[in-house]
Amino acid sequence: MSSAPPTRRAGLLRGVSLDGDASVDWARERGLVAAGGGFRLLTDEISEEGFRVARLWHSAVTAEWSCAADETRILLQIDGDVDARLTGEAAERTIRPGGLLVLPAGGGVTLSSSAGVARYEVGIDGLGLPAAVVGRIGRGLVLDDPDPPIRSVVIATANSALEAGFSPDRPGFAGYRLALTHLVRGLLIDLVGAEAAGLTAHEASLLRRAQALIAQHAPEVGFSVGALARALRLSERYLQRIYATAGSSPSASLRQERLRLAREYSERSSADLSPEDVARLSGFPTARALRRVLVREGGG
Repeated sequence: MSSAPPTRRAGLLRGVSLDGDASVDWARERGLVAAGGGFRLLTDEISEEGFRVARLWHSAVTAEWSCAADETRILLQIDGDVDARLTGEAAERTIRPGGLLVLPAGGGVTLSSSAGVARYEVGIDGLGLPAAVVGRIGRGLVLDDPDPPIRSVVIATANSALEAGFSPDRPGFAGYRLALTHLVRGLLIDLVGAEAAGLTAHEASLLRRAQALIAQHAPEVGFSVGALARALRLSERYLQRIYATAGSSPSASLRQERLRLAREYSERSSADLSPEDVARLSGFPTARALRRVLVREGGG
């Protein structure tokens, strides 16, 4: 049994090399409970509250994997085969290189590999997926060889931060986290959204563009559904219809993004930010307006 100490810096782990009990403990801390003895593990990881991205290789193991109550977790298989059985289901699916597993908030899966495997993992709280996409994911979803360009972009974005040692205490990390969050959201909408909601490929593309614009402009107090429709060169009525088909609305998506920003500023900031500052930075005109929305949404 051996364990090489990882290089750690404010949520950054690099060069982790573990086996035996050390690998079992590491996995358990991340919701992965290994059956039997320890296994060999090599990994790099960036994490903070509500966000985690990692690349890893491990030897053969059978383990139960579970998500936190607010977390959506994505497994992107790079090398080797993994058998997956979702909690509450008897059928087993094989995730091959190029495939992925989507595990919803509170979901669970048993993973089993008979040889070494490599993958990327991304876990994000409050992903804000349209209701139709959440419904399609259900208890979890295995997708065989989903290889749209955005999948490669997600992997490249995760890998670039891991290679650079980009830790949460570095300037600009909040922007990186936001960018990867919206890439993952776009990936899932791209892969399951159109089928789940009955959107055409064009409408699914418009929905992704709308979500990206909301992420970009939500901090602007004057940004509205009308401004979003104009940026997309659509009528508000057509934009509303696209969102309704996906089980949401543009106003709800904009409001949820602003609330997410407000909660992030509140949790991450020091006492230097007043309630008015948090509201202004999150796209609300006043702290009172933010409080009203929080109460209405059950978060205040």
